[in-house]
Amino acid sequence: MLDEKTIKARLLTHEAKNAQKMVKELVLLRQEKAVKKAMASATVPAEGLTKEEEELTKEMSPPFESFHSLLKDILGGRLPQMDVREKPKRQVLRFLKEIPAIVGADMKTYGPFRPEDIASVPHENAKILVKQGVAMEVEPKS
Repeated sequence: MLDEKTIKARLLTHEAKNAQKMVKELVLLRQEKAVKKAMASATVPAEGLTKEEEELTKEMSPPFESFHSLLKDILGGRLPQMDVREKPKRQVLRFLKEIPAIVGADMKTYGPFRPEDIASVPHENAKILVKQGVAMEVEPKS
């Protein structure tokens, strides 16, 4: 609302940029500390975290715990036992009607689709589209 040429406006703009820089540095520093704790398999005290940071650290810990378990197995002379997760299954569909873009179960955008388009979509979405009559399954030839 202030004239950008005034000293007050320039000072306020400069102050806002400094505040943003400081907030960014603070968040990155807190992130760095949380990552270091997770890498060391140490728990981050919940009382020192915001709710958002607490959720993120919960999500961050399992990969590091898996790595430490792998290292422990190797150093103990045991073959590592890793859980191999299957990729979400996909299904090939032929579209019968025009539909706008959709967000798949994997949080990716698919479409928009026109009649006779062929696409591979997550299995969960494919079931719904077939049930609604806008697409039909395509059986791959073997």
